[in-house]
Amino acid sequence: MKKTKTTIGIKVPFFPTSREFKVIRNELHDSLDQLGESGFLILGPKVSEFEEKMAKKVNRLYCVSCASGTDAITLALQANNIGVGDEVILPANSYPTIFGVALSHASPVLIDVERNTANLDPKQLKKKITHKTKAIIIVHLYGLSANINEIKSICKENKILLIEDCAQAVGSIYKKKPVGSFGDMAIFSFYPTKNLGALGDGGAIVTNTKRTYEKLKMLRMYGERNRYDSIFVGRNSRLDEIQAAFLLVKMRYLEKWLLIRKQLATIYFNNLVQLKNLTLPLESSFGEHSFHLFVIRTKQRNNLRKWLKEQGIETGIHYPKPIHFTTSFSYTGNKGSFPEAEQWSKEALSLPLHPFLTKKEIKYVTKQIQQFFSKTI
Repeated sequence: MKKTKTTIGIKVPFFPTSREFKVIRNELHDSLDQLGESGFLILGPKVSEFEEKMAKKVNRLYCVSCASGTDAITLALQANNIGVGDEVILPANSYPTIFGVALSHASPVLIDVERNTANLDPKQLKKKITHKTKAIIIVHLYGLSANINEIKSICKENKILLIEDCAQAVGSIYKKKPVGSFGDMAIFSFYPTKNLGALGDGGAIVTNTKRTYEKLKMLRMYGERNRYDSIFVGRNSRLDEIQAAFLLVKMRYLEKWLLIRKQLATIYFNNLVQLKNLTLPLESSFGEHSFHLFVIRTKQRNNLRKWLKEQGIETGIHYPKPIHFTTSFSYTGNKGSFPEAEQWSKEALSLPLHPFLTKKEIKYVTKQIQQFFSKTI
């Protein structure tokens, strides 16, 4: 296809970091000034305040912050003595999740995903459960909640730990309750692109069990019961005061930003629904999508992405390979082992969706998608 004159001077970023920063710049500066004067830099009052508010947000009693969402998964498993010789089940397309499992030294067991949601397919769970299965991780991918009740019932029946991976799902709702409030534990990532993102890395684990909470606090800090009194091998995985302070600033805007995400997603739905060669995200019948990502599917994904780039529109692919196609985890399956995850990796395309994109920009994206398909029919 030839470039059109609409490309001149128009750029739609996938993640407009600088726009967000301009809006909250003064509050971030104030937070930094307060920290400088307080003298607290690691595990201080801002971390405690953030943990308390995060726990409350997802109807939990306890929250332990850490250095990343990956560490959160590893710590959650270690807090329940899951490691060598144990198996942990997770969806075959959730690339970031498996690293936290592998670092716990447990064996990851993959399950295919649902065709219409890209979330773990509960119908395939029972045949994967063995006497070694100690945990199941459900991932609320893209901001759409998984089928929690069905999976939770299977976990209860088999006495298996249920962990919710809510890295992409802050603000998502399942049956009128926030995701993260259903499993035995839930983990969060505060990577900058997330619905609630830091200005660096960060993560957290939430639970209602005090014993688990106390162990998590030790695990993130060398396994220490008291300073320099380590009673088991832990790690150094802490959310610093600066990131906690920045996250507290962003929390003030979270509900407003989630609403804008939904409004922009509505424009996508309204303007793209008529395209027959395109599959739009499923709108859940049992909850509310938080639209961390707006992921469409098309067999012409690569050509569409190239076309959009020529029109100044940035896109993403989440994810270009299912887990078993990576070199690191090739032992988890063969080509054809997880056909739905494999198909998603060929067809999925993430469109720009962020609170600091404008309606005009989203409409421009939809116009270019319409134009692409009008030329390829």
